[in-house]
Amino acid sequence: MNNNQPIVVDYLFGESELALSTLIFWVALIGLLLGILAMTIALLKLRVQLKRCQNRLSKAEQELKNLRTAPVKDTV
Repeated sequence: MNNNQPIVVDYLFGESELALSTLIFWVALIGLLLGILAMTIALLKLRVQLKRCQNRLSKAEQELKNLRTAPVKDTV
């Protein structure tokens, strides 16, 4: 908060004059929000992948159960 020197910030749509401490705060906040967004997207992808793997495992376990209970045919 001791960095009160005004600086000019040029961005895509214009420019503004901000205190250095304010600029650092906003940049850190935007970085935090972008990081949370990226992690949320990655988490959702992993949850979908986990659900698919659980479904495949359930089907494989059911097939194994069916094979274990099926009678054995002699083909000799």
